[in-house]
Amino acid sequence: MVQCTAIDCELWVTRVKDDSVAGGTTIASVACVSPSGKTTVGDSLREYYMMEKLNKTIPESVHRWASKHLHPHYKHGGDFNEKSLFIQALATSPKYQRGGSATALLSRLEESAKQKGVRLGLDTTNPSAAKLFEKTGFRDIYSGTLDFEDGGDKACHRIMSNDSGWTASK
Repeated sequence: MVQCTAIDCELWVTRVKDDSVAGGTTIASVACVSPSGKTTVGDSLREYYMMEKLNKTIPESVHRWASKHLHPHYKHGGDFNEKSLFIQALATSPKYQRGGSATALLSRLEESAKQKGVRLGLDTTNPSAAKLFEKTGFRDIYSGTLDFEDGGDKACHRIMSNDSGWTASK
């Protein structure tokens, strides 16, 4: 989420009727989306220095693990996240999970991508989220295993795309 602030992401929300709150509606799902052409390291010096400062707070062991296990996966996506509406984060309030709000939000994002002539992209290690993404038209462009080196946990890291009517000629 810290990266999202450094690249001027857009926040997309799905509101639902809820008479128990002031105004009668509440946010059920939210997505943090980086527009096409943005990178996780911004173009300005201010953004660069902000990321450098934040990176210094991360333990060296985490940097070593990320360099060995996580960063190689991103190479398979190439510049995919820069040439798509890239979903950096998607969350739904527990009260509204499995109620269709995330699906509705993904549908709105797909329409926006179609209008802009780009595709939707994301990466995930969450199997439940991956099922939702598949249901809404996302397909793997890369899948690999992350090893957490602690003797137990491994996760499937998936880079996924919903082409949203995008073609390579665009």
